[in-house]
Amino acid sequence: MDGPRSSDHDETHIEPAAVDCQHRFAQERGPCRHVLPPGASLCLWHNPRVSKGDAYVARLVAQAVLAARGDLAEAHLAGLHAAGIVLAEADLMAADLRDAVLDGADLRGAKLGGATLRRASLKHADLSGADLTGSDLAGTNLSGANLAGAHLGGAVLDGTVLKGAHADGADFHGADWRTVRYDRRTTATAALGLPDDLAAALSGALPAEDDDSADESRVWERGATHPSALRGAAVAASDLLAPERLAGPPAALRIRRGPWIAVVAAAATLALAGTAVGVWGLRRAAALPQDQVRLAAELGAATRQAEANLAEIRRVQAALAKAEEATAASRTALARYEDEALVRRGESEDARRRFAAAETELSRLRDADDRAALMGLRLAEAQRLARDQAEQLTRQERVGEILAQGVRQLRDENGRIAAVVSDRTALEHRADLLSAEVATLKQELEAVSADRTALAARERRLTQDLADSNTAIQGYLARVAEADLGQVLGDDAGRQPLLPIKAGSPIGLGGDYLVSLVVDRTEGGVGARIVVQRPAASANPDVSVVLYDADQRPLRRLGFGFPHVDRGSPFASASAQVACDQFPAFARVIISPTATRPVGAR
Repeated sequence: MDGPRSSDHDETHIEPAAVDCQHRFAQERGPCRHVLPPGASLCLWHNPRVSKGDAYVARLVAQAVLAARGDLAEAHLAGLHAAGIVLAEADLMAADLRDAVLDGADLRGAKLGGATLRRASLKHADLSGADLTGSDLAGTNLSGANLAGAHLGGAVLDGTVLKGAHADGADFHGADWRTVRYDRRTTATAALGLPDDLAAALSGALPAEDDDSADESRVWERGATHPSALRGAAVAASDLLAPERLAGPPAALRIRRGPWIAVVAAAATLALAGTAVGVWGLRRAAALPQDQVRLAAELGAATRQAEANLAEIRRVQAALAKAEEATAASRTALARYEDEALVRRGESEDARRRFAAAETELSRLRDADDRAALMGLRLAEAQRLARDQAEQLTRQERVGEILAQGVRQLRDENGRIAAVVSDRTALEHRADLLSAEVATLKQELEAVSADRTALAARERRLTQDLADSNTAIQGYLARVAEADLGQVLGDDAGRQPLLPIKAGSPIGLGGDYLVSLVVDRTEGGVGARIVVQRPAASANPDVSVVLYDADQRPLRRLGFGFPHVDRGSPFASASAQVACDQFPAFARVIISPTATRPVGAR
């Protein structure tokens, strides 16, 4: 019943040793949970050299969140395009999401503490209950976002867009408020830590839906009285000298050498010179009021020169960014190939698991066969117990007859005792004996009744075991019938020889019928043509061709039937084509009536 088995499955499979991602977290926590690509020291999500701006990365992010149970802490996701992605309750602590496009994303309850969200687009995203403590929201677009109940303590809001955002119940305690853009549809009911003037501006009634003026942008800027509002020209210049990239991971800055260092040094020198000139001018203006007009003009000229220098620096940075994008594109292609290799490896592992499951199912069917044999033994035992119970019932009937006879004897003895007073003593003694016998018989009757009850319970249990065995046997026979092994590997097929196949070469069989079989390759499968020559006054036979692989495992079965012809040509032919993943190595021809002797065999 079992077909030939390949020896390859008996070999011990040795899995390669797993290597963990070498990323070291800034905070105390366990190792990285993500899969490490072959030959790499960092996983895809902690490798800053892999660009996350390609479209296929969004699908990989969703898969990685499921595999690592929402763990994307300190992940490098700069430039990620994943609109509508579901990252609810995900751990994105200290993640780099600069320039990411997450419009409409589900970030409910997400942990974004310390995350960098500069220039990220989170329009209409759901951030309700999210933890944004200490996050960098400079230039972040939160238009129409839901920030209800979010925690933004210590967050940086500089150029942040809050148009149409709902920050009801949000906690802004300790946030670094610089400039924000809002409109009349922005709400912050019961929000904590808002600046007083901004809270007053947002406290008005909500406009109507068709009010176009409600969408007009309004800018809130921190007043000059705030200590951090007085930033010098050197601070502004330093911010522009090392800007955040528009897309891609920040690690690409490592490749900037030579001219970039000179540009940075020149810009820093110009910024410091402008700052020195400004400070010197302010001091001179305070010491010499009569020169204020002249110093103000000089200071304005120095400021304009510094702005021109900064504009030139930005132009150089734009050119360097284009070169960087070309390098990032090549790294992205390499990362995509590595990801595809990782996916293929996962598919291979899945196929291996399915093969192991098939072997487990085969073992289970063999166990079912063993259980069926065991149930047969139990059935024989139940039949023996049934016979024993029948004997016990016969014995009980005999005991009943003895008891009835004893009762009749007692009645006769009582009559004789009443008639013969003189024999009273002897009769009383005899009555005592009969009473003792009756007691003994009653005890035996009770014992027999108990045995009968036990045997009945045992019969019911064995009957149930027999029914369960029949059910298991029927299920096993049904599986065997569904697998169609009986038709392919039946007794008739087992007696036919295996014939080696060579593509396009004919195979001949002799006997009562002469058979010629040609098996050849076709597009997408295997083609077979058969010619049968019948003897005179014989009917056309039914022919079945079973194709086997090199390990003699059945691949396909072809059936050929011919109409009954009494006269005419003794030849009948037919052809068929079937889809097959590999070309067969052997064939077995089953003919009714049979033809088993190959042509030319000795």
